[in-house]
Amino acid sequence: MNQHLRRSHRAIFVLLGVLFVSAFSVLAFVPQSAFAALAPVPTVQEIKSGNVTLDRILQSVPTEKEAKTQTAEKYMEIIYPKDYQANQEITLTLKCYAIEIQRAYISWYVDGKLLTSGYGKTKIKVKVKGPGVRTSVRAVAKPIESDIGIIEKTLVLYPTKFDVLWETDGYTPPFYKGKAPITVQSPVKFVALTDFADTPGSNLLYKWEKNFQEIGDGPQYGKNVIYLNGRGTAQIDGNRTARFDVNVSTLDNSAASSRILKIKTHPQEIIFYENNPVNGVMHNHAIKGALEMTKKTFKMIAEPYFFSKADLANESLKFNWTIDGRNHPEYKQNIAFEQKNAGNGTAYIKLAIQNIKNVYQSATSYLTVNFNNTDVN
Repeated sequence: MNQHLRRSHRAIFVLLGVLFVSAFSVLAFVPQSAFAALAPVPTVQEIKSGNVTLDRILQSVPTEKEAKTQTAEKYMEIIYPKDYQANQEITLTLKCYAIEIQRAYISWYVDGKLLTSGYGKTKIKVKVKGPGVRTSVRAVAKPIESDIGIIEKTLVLYPTKFDVLWETDGYTPPFYKGKAPITVQSPVKFVALTDFADTPGSNLLYKWEKNFQEIGDGPQYGKNVIYLNGRGTAQIDGNRTARFDVNVSTLDNSAASSRILKIKTHPQEIIFYENNPVNGVMHNHAIKGALEMTKKTFKMIAEPYFFSKADLANESLKFNWTIDGRNHPEYKQNIAFEQKNAGNGTAYIKLAIQNIKNVYQSATSYLTVNFNNTDVN
């Protein structure tokens, strides 16, 4: 008799164990939000103690429809532009790969009020509020599939004052309008200027990415400035557009914002100007293609646009002048032409500038000088 009871107890215990494992197998694919409507899952100790009934185990296991509903909701998301700004109208798109979303009846609510509804209504336009003012958007979908219940997703839009500035060390002459563009492997400084309500920029997390790859060691506290040295792994490549993403959030992630910069590199250039002995460099009039020499002497300067300012200052730029095929190493940034005899003539000028510290920085320019001075006295 006792032996029969012991066998029965073992059988019941094995059955409970199988049901317990089965329950966890199902629950493993269900989000934690599904547990609220279910009885607590019994622990192994409770099962061993014999105080757990079969009904309690069964109550803790979701039905097939509940499991499918929670799984579908898990894979439901609202797509929105990550770099949205305050007072901007943006498009929201509802995605869910667990149901036929285009055949579902979808209702959109903004701040608790119904905005629109209809079958397959997966897109809406919403105007974001001012800086620091939240907008709650909720999408509710009733799938056409009979074995999946109603699912929903909520998105909170929190616009912030957030700008990203950048500067490079590229050289530009005085009175140049604008700033030097980013060139191949040029050093660049990025600065994120944020205005999160009640949170100074030094207390935020910053995550910087280039072409979807993190720069540095992931999100960093208070790191609103980054430097790309131009010659390391974070260099700006040539002949392509680089994408930079800046993601900023509070420590508890209650507020977050992003900005996207798409930057295309610009080549270095050489532009010639007259270096007038009285008025100085005539930056208001570039000399391109040909120079009509009507004076006995003419001084000219070659401005190395967008080369490194530091390398120009420390004489790391090599100026290679060629006149009618002959090299003239005596000339640097400035050159002078002189017509010693009256008459007409032509000289062909070539200037190649190479940064000896950065082989990616180089430029070449050509100029034809026509001597037309009939009075050289």
